[in-house]
Amino acid sequence: MQMFLRNRSWVASVAAFMLAGTHTVRAQQDVIVGHVRTVQQFGRVGSIGTGTVGLAAFTTSCNKGDQPADWNALPQIDHPLILLNMYRLQNVDGSDHFEQIGLSWVKHSFASLNNNECSFGCDCTGPGGCAQNVLAPGCSDTYSAILFSPCGFNLGPASHRSAIHPYTGAMEPGGNMGSGGGCSVNYPSANHIGHVHTGISHRLQVHDVDLNPAANAGARYFIESQYIVPSEFTFADGSQYNNASHSEIGVIGFAGGTFTFQNVSDTFAESPAAESWLDASVTPIDPQLPDDGRAALYYKATDIGGGNWHYEYALYNSNLAAALGSLIIPTPPGVVLTNVEFHAPDQHAPEINAVNYDNDPWTVTVNVDTNVAWSTAAFASNPTANAVRYGTMYSFRFDANSPPRAVDATVGIFEISSSLPVATLGPMAVNITDCNGNGVDDAIDLTNCGPTDPACADCNTDDLLDECDIAEGISPDCNSNGVPDECDLSVGTSSDCIPNGVPDECECVALARPQPEVQGTDKNRYLSVVPGNAGCRVALCVTPIDLPPGYESLVGQRMWVSVPQEFSELSGTVFASDAIGGATWWGAALRCTPQYMSWGAIDVIHIYDPLIVPAGVYEVQAIEEGCDSALSGSFTVPLTVVNSRWGDVVGSFDEPSQQWTAPDGSVSITSDVVAVVDKFRGLPGAPNKTRADVEPAAPNQLIDVTDFVQIVDAFQGIAYPFAPSVPCPVADSSRGILYPHGVAAKAP
Repeated sequence: MQMFLRNRSWVASVAAFMLAGTHTVRAQQDVIVGHVRTVQQFGRVGSIGTGTVGLAAFTTSCNKGDQPADWNALPQIDHPLILLNMYRLQNVDGSDHFEQIGLSWVKHSFASLNNNECSFGCDCTGPGGCAQNVLAPGCSDTYSAILFSPCGFNLGPASHRSAIHPYTGAMEPGGNMGSGGGCSVNYPSANHIGHVHTGISHRLQVHDVDLNPAANAGARYFIESQYIVPSEFTFADGSQYNNASHSEIGVIGFAGGTFTFQNVSDTFAESPAAESWLDASVTPIDPQLPDDGRAALYYKATDIGGGNWHYEYALYNSNLAAALGSLIIPTPPGVVLTNVEFHAPDQHAPEINAVNYDNDPWTVTVNVDTNVAWSTAAFASNPTANAVRYGTMYSFRFDANSPPRAVDATVGIFEISSSLPVATLGPMAVNITDCNGNGVDDAIDLTNCGPTDPACADCNTDDLLDECDIAEGISPDCNSNGVPDECDLSVGTSSDCIPNGVPDECECVALARPQPEVQGTDKNRYLSVVPGNAGCRVALCVTPIDLPPGYESLVGQRMWVSVPQEFSELSGTVFASDAIGGATWWGAALRCTPQYMSWGAIDVIHIYDPLIVPAGVYEVQAIEEGCDSALSGSFTVPLTVVNSRWGDVVGSFDEPSQQWTAPDGSVSITSDVVAVVDKFRGLPGAPNKTRADVEPAAPNQLIDVTDFVQIVDAFQGIAYPFAPSVPCPVADSSRGILYPHGVAAKAP
């Protein structure tokens, strides 16, 4: 089963990975939800159709870190906590409504199975081995849905969410308090004494009306699980931001008051369910409070016709203990709001020996020509008010007679009575002259700010806002920085090294940075890049930024790509002219001085040199002829290229496509050596020469016995054998196979 991640900036240090392939290993501990699936109903209260059901799901945790995570059962408090949520995405009158429709209490884990369900490679060799009180590196642990019950079969009872700190995992310590509430054991952090449990108690509670297929045509549903791992805070302090995962489920039946579900998707690991709202935008909310987490605002504006737009917002709290208590969206003059709504999942019914949160809907206030505001009661007056607490999402929406513009919402932090500006979309003003769409009349903009104020600048003093000059074509803005070109040049924001009145970064229709090889893979001894910038005379420079031991002195040494030459893909030939048939490719060595030329006819250039070594990290940049190479601003944004480890040429061979996969991080006789031997023999399906050519110090574009001898040595652990390059400045003739003018010597 594969797991996927939709990349969002607020999620810290997470990456997409596949269970069947390699994964990124964090230092210390990093527990994720590898699977959440197989939703089951365990009870209901109320009449069929208007009642509430209690659900649960199977969850699998996986430790992708390199240290064991604590998994001690109560009464010890160093173990993970597990919670479940359900969401619904539905199109209503042409626009998205995204809502959380259910939540659970928190389940205590109690023992680890230390299986390998994430295919990370369960490692029992470290401290604690694979004992039940640890989740070893690479290992997994699954809890079935039936274990998500009030008493947890007296192994892992449920706790109210208020009993757990979502970022640190802290909970109240204490031993067994005795039986009560149908549980034979109770603890200060999981106290059911005095409870009267029903079939839905403490499980994931969802109303019939939110699930009934007949009442929710076309709706999509998502199940989410989040793990809170105290030892991640104690040991690593920072890997708590990827602990939620989700999958899509289908509601396929509602017979006799019992819902049945099916798994629609694989698990989207390290990705909260809000990420399933694929065409929404998101802004992180990080109050940067000590020992506290983060939240996010998701949002979308939809044209619903007739000059009206629907605005949908969702405040999602990942692990922010301080919670969220208000949302304000600016609504400037002329904007008329209709269908202003609020939605929150219901908190569970009050229980004795628990902190019971209110279910009061947020107060909505429409301040004409100013804003629309939603808020719950203040923390000072009601600490249990209905705030957006961790693992929870509240939805807000309205329709407006105005299209969207970029605005800052104001989000209130519940427990500290403060607020943060959060970028989002809101309606623009109506019936005013507002060319920049900021909700303020242009004349007021010009009156109230100076010529250099970036919010409303008039740098060329023509009595028009700069952005209006640009939008109406009065002033060019070739670099799209919101400043007219003449102002960029006059104040020095841009240089004009040619000079011709055009900012340097805009020459050749804006000089573009080199790009990675399309569908390319990491090489061992080559850097493969797309030069781009057709029609421009540019030079390409290569700068190592991280090199393996023995090469550190060359980090930061700038080198230049020389005149490219065409080479044969056939294993026994070098130059294209020597080949009879077969594919060719362009290669170039490095030199100490720039080589300006037009690279437009070359789709990919493969760069080689003694400086290009395995496991090296390099930046490749372009600079236009005539520009000052001593100024960092003359270069494009760098492209970072990372080489594979020494001797690692390929991954595995895919029979259907007859292609080798990317290097897999290891050196193998059965893959790397065999691949180079196949290339030497010229067999179909062998890897490209730029992947198989690893010898000598400057690869010679030949595949012979010495290449696979080197890989055999690498397999045996013999160190990389070639000496570092001679640093610049030196005569070009001293750089291995280069002649004085940077022309590669033809191998004999």
